[in-house]
Amino acid sequence: MVKVILRRFSGHPWIMARDILSIEGKPKAGDSVLLYDRMGNILGAGIFNPNSYIRIRMYSRMPVPLDNQFIKERIRKSNQYRVRMGFRESYRMIFSESDGLPGLIVDRYGSGMVVQILTYGMEVRRDFIYKTLLELFEPDFIYEKSDTPSREREGLESRSELIYGEIPEDHVARINDLLFRFDVHQKTGMFLDQSENYLRVMKYVEEGMRVMDAFTYMGGFALHILKHRNPAEVVAIDQSSVALELLRENLSLNGISDDAVRIIQGNVFDVLEDMKEQFDFIILDPPAFTKRRNKKENAMRGYDRLHRLAMKRLKRGGYLVTFSCAYHIKGEDLLESLNRVAMEERRSFHVVEELWQSRDHPFRLNFPESLYLKGFVLKEVE
Repeated sequence: MVKVILRRFSGHPWIMARDILSIEGKPKAGDSVLLYDRMGNILGAGIFNPNSYIRIRMYSRMPVPLDNQFIKERIRKSNQYRVRMGFRESYRMIFSESDGLPGLIVDRYGSGMVVQILTYGMEVRRDFIYKTLLELFEPDFIYEKSDTPSREREGLESRSELIYGEIPEDHVARINDLLFRFDVHQKTGMFLDQSENYLRVMKYVEEGMRVMDAFTYMGGFALHILKHRNPAEVVAIDQSSVALELLRENLSLNGISDDAVRIIQGNVFDVLEDMKEQFDFIILDPPAFTKRRNKKENAMRGYDRLHRLAMKRLKRGGYLVTFSCAYHIKGEDLLESLNRVAMEERRSFHVVEELWQSRDHPFRLNFPESLYLKGFVLKEVE
């Protein structure tokens, strides 16, 4: 393996060109390399890509090659870790750098899998990755959804295709005790990162409450509340007709009457602007308002507006749940927005609970980018 000497090392798994002092050899894109400090101490091993602004992605703090044996063992251990935490049917099996396989994401949906390969290092090992998934887990199908902008930054073309088997028309996935039909072509299928939050949030809903689930997508929060908490009404809002059609199918799958939920298709901001009614419990789970640091200010204006509109629709003493899935929006940014808007609206809230992505999406201490989903449950102080 080629020896790379670093000018500086912060512990972060991404090594930029400016961090490299010298390279002893000529590694190709996708090659594994050994990393050393100036004093000759081994720092670990990483994947080299001269075409990416992230020149090296560390996969281990040990001097080990990224060979077939290493990959197979990492995949096996990553799944074993989730199973020990209680995940069984639908969960994120591999979460990129958090599992020491930079650029590889594998989501399991019952008997099927959806995979993203986002880095050159994983791309050149693609065939063995699929061979290993088939050997270890025997899925009915594997679908690859590698179509994010990060592939272009790695010098790779987008790809979305069925790799193995067939996706049954009636394929469903179970999250907690609910069944979901989903569109494998959307995202990586479903928002598995909220699976534990569905349970955390619904416990605050009391019988007879009027609940709004804004940006409902396929109804994850709405369905859990409808099945377990006996609300007076749930209003589910989303702009996507495809997502809302899946929500209707998921109601039927779980034996929940269409009459139990009022579905509104439209831009959430516009719907809230026009709406006059009040709710006891409001959930806001919007898509990322920005994926760039230099757009953070604009994104915060979006959160301010969303929180302002939601508070106008919230009954006195009600609950407000809000999320951000953008890495550049920190938890403290959300709290500042909430406090700023609450002051304007002359309202005051307790922070009841802080929320994170589900444990199958582990947050690695030396990789802050792996903590992207954050949220809060708030209750108004009357």
